[in-house]
Amino acid sequence: MSDQAKDERAPEEIEASQASGERAEGGVDGDYEALVRLLKENEELKDRALRIAAEMENLRRRTARDVHDARTYAVANFARDMLSVSDNLRRALDAIPAEAKASG
Repeated sequence: MSDQAKDERAPEEIEASQASGERAEGGVDGDYEALVRLLKENEELKDRALRIAAEMENLRRRTARDVHDARTYAVANFARDMLSVSDNLRRALDAIPAEAKASG
């Protein structure tokens, strides 16, 4: 009876193994597609990371240049502003009549 039971189960086991083989092949195709998709996503993320790193480096350089320019031209801007004030004071003093200057 046990021999018959083995014989009866053997075709089911064969069918089950064939069905699992079909699923395995479908799984391999699915795995390959998932792998291709992940590789493509990986490349896109690498590209994005490189672009962001380059953008950050450019921002750092631009900021350093702006700070350097601000330090370099800060004195020049201050001197130009003081020259403008000085010119206006000179014009105001020149506009005072001579009689008012003499009387004090």
